[in-house]
Amino acid sequence: MEKTRWGIVGTGYISRLFAQGLKELDDAVIAGVASRSTEKAESFAKEFGAARAYGSYEAMLGAKDIDVVYIATPHTHHLHDAVMFIDAGFNVLCEKPLGVNAREVEKMIATAKKRDVFLMEGMWTRFFPAMKQAAAWVRDGCIGKVRLVHAGFGFDGSGDRNQWRFQNESAGGALLDVGIYPLALSFQFLGSDPSEITGACSLVNGIDEYNAFILKYSEGQLALLCSGIALKTDRKALIEGEIGRVVIHDDFWHPTKAELILSGDEIEYYNGESFVFEEEYGSSGFQFEAQAVQDCLKKGLKESPDMPLKETLKIVQTMDSLRKLWRLHYPSDDR
Repeated sequence: MEKTRWGIVGTGYISRLFAQGLKELDDAVIAGVASRSTEKAESFAKEFGAARAYGSYEAMLGAKDIDVVYIATPHTHHLHDAVMFIDAGFNVLCEKPLGVNAREVEKMIATAKKRDVFLMEGMWTRFFPAMKQAAAWVRDGCIGKVRLVHAGFGFDGSGDRNQWRFQNESAGGALLDVGIYPLALSFQFLGSDPSEITGACSLVNGIDEYNAFILKYSEGQLALLCSGIALKTDRKALIEGEIGRVVIHDDFWHPTKAELILSGDEIEYYNGESFVFEEEYGSSGFQFEAQAVQDCLKKGLKESPDMPLKETLKIVQTMDSLRKLWRLHYPSDDR
């Protein structure tokens, strides 16, 4: 079996979860791991069976045995790190958000097209079996035309306000960290061209601790979304249609369960027949995203049809619009 050879850039918490997911795939191998610390790279390589450890990101640029790199550095570093690897001819999967603002994402996309390499934002939610089933139900017309999407992702991390999420210089706050998930969900089911965008946030020390926002579409569809890093919210997602609803149960951004509920009698609202799809998964769940990238590479694709670059750009443009509305400005916006 021909195996996809992965390079992992960064050795933090998310990189560890991604490496765990790769171990679930028979056709994947960790060819190298790069860190700013040789000690951390070697420790990571030993734990996850990576063939090589690199004591700097730049040292990995000369590797000839890597098919694609996964970048999970702080998102204020995504532009520099991704462009560096793209310019060196590597295919790249970069954690969300792909960039802090639209200018950064535009540069990354333009560089990838110039170098003719694969680039994808790491929106892992799209690739879970339960989410794919939810999308299939909607695509097949099981709930009729979608009218409303309701989703939130909020947790309370306020016990440690010294962490990066609460720092403006790190592009912290709820929207970029976790609000991107309900936003991407609304784009998946309602499209990426809302006609109106509005919302508000609790702005504290230069970051949005929690927020709520509404997207309105040209035919009246609505997305009611929220996120928080200092407030725990409900964690399921609802896709409401003309003749039914799809419920993506907790936690919708890495789901194991989706439910289709068909409309019953008008008096017994949504007391109709239901269908449940439930599939537990091993390890961290990153294996589904990684497998999707591998499938794209084997087909010679330069972007994913399930997470296209045009949509990634629309997502960050929408976040830019919300931040402008909230007067939420990051140092990265000035570079």
